[in-house]
Amino acid sequence: MLIIVHHTGEPYGLLGPQLAVTLIRNRLGLPSKVVGLSRCFDKRAFVEFLKSHYKTSEKVIGFSYLCGRKDLVELMELLKTLDFRIILGGPQADRDFLGEPYRDTFPYRIEGLQNVVDLCFSGPIEALEEKVFWEGQGLFRYPWTKKPYLQVDWHNLY
Repeated sequence: MLIIVHHTGEPYGLLGPQLAVTLIRNRLGLPSKVVGLSRCFDKRAFVEFLKSHYKTSEKVIGFSYLCGRKDLVELMELLKTLDFRIILGGPQADRDFLGEPYRDTFPYRIEGLQNVVDLCFSGPIEALEEKVFWEGQGLFRYPWTKKPYLQVDWHNLY
C-alpha cells in the first residue's frame, strides 16, 4: 500500500504517515510506503507507476496531509474511477471528508470528499482495526490518547 502526502522538500508532515505505514506493515502484514508528491508532479507518469505497482496487489491507497491541494483531490477522483479503495487519514481528515462549515456561503471552502473517499480514519493510528481497514466505509473517529504509537521505520519513505 502507498500513502500519498503533500511534500515541499521539508521534513515536516511526514511523521504521521510514517507511523501509519509502520503500523500497517507490522499489524496487518501489508508492505507499505509513503510517497511525497510536490506540487508539480507528472500526474500521467505517476498514475502509470501506480498501475504497475498495484498490478498484482489489492488496489488500496491512502492519502494524508492534503494541504488543500486540488491536484491531490483530482488524483483521488481519477484513482476512484480505476477501482482503487481510497483511504484518507490524518488530523485534518475528518474535516476534509465532511467539508468545512458554511461552504454554501463561502464557495472557496472545502465541499467534502464523501463521494471519493471510501474510508476516512480520524484519530491515533493504533486504533485502526483490520476489519475497518479492509471493509470500513465512511468516517471512523477515535479519541486521541496520551500514549500514542511511536514506532517509526524511516526506510519506506519515497
